Amino acid sequence: MKTTKQRLMVSVIIVVKNDLGIEATLSHLYKQTAKIPFEVIVIDSSEPSRLASIRRKFPEAVWDQFPVSNRRTTAEQRNRGLELAKGEIIAFIDANCIPTDTWLSSLDTTIQGGKDIVCGPVLDTNESNLVHYAPTHTAGKYVDTCTTISVGLRREVVEKVGQFDTSFSFGQDVDFFWRASDAGYKIYFEPAFSIQHDWGDNSEQLNRAFEYGKARAHLFKKHWKNRKKELLWETHVWIYPLFILGLPLTYFVPFYPLLVIVPILKNIRQNPVGLIVHHLSYGLGVLAGTFKRWPRTTVK
Repeated sequence: MKTTKQRLMVSVIIVVKNDLGIEATLSHLYKQTAKIPFEVIVIDSSEPSRLASIRRKFPEAVWDQFPVSNRRTTAEQRNRGLELAKGEIIAFIDANCIPTDTWLSSLDTTIQGGKDIVCGPVLDTNESNLVHYAPTHTAGKYVDTCTTISVGLRREVVEKVGQFDTSFSFGQDVDFFWRASDAGYKIYFEPAFSIQHDWGDNSEQLNRAFEYGKARAHLFKKHWKNRKKELLWETHVWIYPLFILGLPLTYFVPFYPLLVIVPILKNIRQNPVGLIVHHLSYGLGVLAGTFKRWPRTTVK
């Protein structure tokens, strides 16, 4: 690992499509307390008029108009951001996320301390979420993976690992960091590198769970040789799909659906019904992804 002392420039990349919440994200980015050189690159696949007023409010940002498409183009947008980035440190944050005022300084300090990839807490702004997506640790530690909702990394990681795999609609960030881990880079969780995020209403969360499930199936298909143990540890990836496949057994065993009582009791203090519905949606996604013929993997 490198240990450096000079201030490194940070390129903050945000991909967006029709999300007005990016205004708050940009506002907080430009209120960072530390004097760290940084640029903000917004890759926007909205209709040009959709976020025009926000563009005008933040002329200091590099705003790249990405081709408008009906399909999800997140991986391509992130790759475009990488092509435009000038910094020695690359940071990603999602639109509609609120970074703390020390987000950049905590990233700079951690990278300067010799870490290659840095992630941190994603704090829910809506306590009624069906499930809490991001783990939170009270102390710094190395973790197995992370996503691009809030992450920073040395440019050299991208140069060695390559770009995001555009065969993924969702999950291309996990694929990237699994490849980074396979290349020998470690991911460090820094509690001070924190953001807040609203995961949306129940409908949005259930749709996201389904898409995440599909992506997880794609991930394990692609990384099967190196990630067999993860599949065994991530019991929700296969238990809920197996439960769904077994539902026809109800004809012979009427009490079969009552198996969900076990996780309900286990999570009785954490919105158990909402969590079960979320996991069932995820399980349906895993099944859809398992039987789907995925496009060819594409990484530059």
